[in-house]
Amino acid sequence: MINVIIQDIVELEESVALAQEKFDLLDKSKREIEIKMNDIYKEYEQWKKTAEKDDLNQAEYDQAMYMESDSKDRWREQKAKLELTTEKWQKAKDDLELKELELELKETDLERLKKIELVRRYQNVGITLAKTCESLIKESLSTNCPTYGELAKEYDNTEPQISGAFVDQGYDVRRSTPLQKHWNYYDRYPNHIIIMVDPDYDFRVKNTIVEIQSSNFTSTTLVGNQVTKYNGENITVWKNFRFTDDCKKIMVAPNPEDINKAVNFAMQNCYGDFEIDNEIITLKKHDEIPWYESPSTMFKLWLEEVKASYKGYMIGND
Repeated sequence: MINVIIQDIVELEESVALAQEKFDLLDKSKREIEIKMNDIYKEYEQWKKTAEKDDLNQAEYDQAMYMESDSKDRWREQKAKLELTTEKWQKAKDDLELKELELELKETDLERLKKIELVRRYQNVGITLAKTCESLIKESLSTNCPTYGELAKEYDNTEPQISGAFVDQGYDVRRSTPLQKHWNYYDRYPNHIIIMVDPDYDFRVKNTIVEIQSSNFTSTTLVGNQVTKYNGENITVWKNFRFTDDCKKIMVAPNPEDINKAVNFAMQNCYGDFEIDNEIITLKKHDEIPWYESPSTMFKLWLEEVKASYKGYMIGND
């Protein structure tokens, strides 16, 4: 994952450089037009004052009036040009700021992942269902959650005599009680990573746990509890994936592809390289909400309607 982020940073740095170059050119053009408009306006003011003098002959007056009109027309032409340039300038500015924000967020993610490398890691992987998933399956309600039976067939590599067998509960299978410190049995296999579906409490405490949620989700946090930076307009949200700073717990949506990613990520101690879906969203500013749509206004209108209805009811029942 670190390598992917580093590559993203390199690409974003190039993108920011191009966006900066485009913005700088438009900024220069915009300032040149503004200066030119200022000079033309001074010229207009000068000719206007000249035309107001009493000692001009007809030719001088006609020239002053012509130049006053001409400078006004030229100023309006520059104003129209400035409006078009300003529109392009604003778009370039917004694009630059957005790319700079993306770069800053990626750099922050990289620093946090580097810090994670210094934290103690866990050797094995447990796969559990969120409590909501367990309840939906137990009650035979509609759900996208996989069952423990399905997960066991796909991922579990434990020995039932050592780590507990799966027992059919009717609605799903659950693991029977394993031997004490059963994970030590697998030490005889070099570099063996235990993947335990529906692990016991002791195994959960000692290892990375992939917890499958009941639905897709988004989060403003990818790693730990720190929310990604918000610049007043945009913020990054991460889809269907989140993990703790120490790689102790990985939360994932109930999609087979995402679960596969999460298990592989856990097996690599949260060092794996793969894409995590994210997007930058623009949040609506409070001052953009019309006053008549604000929660307080809507409540007042509703309260007035209730009072009016109550009065009408009382009048009809006097």
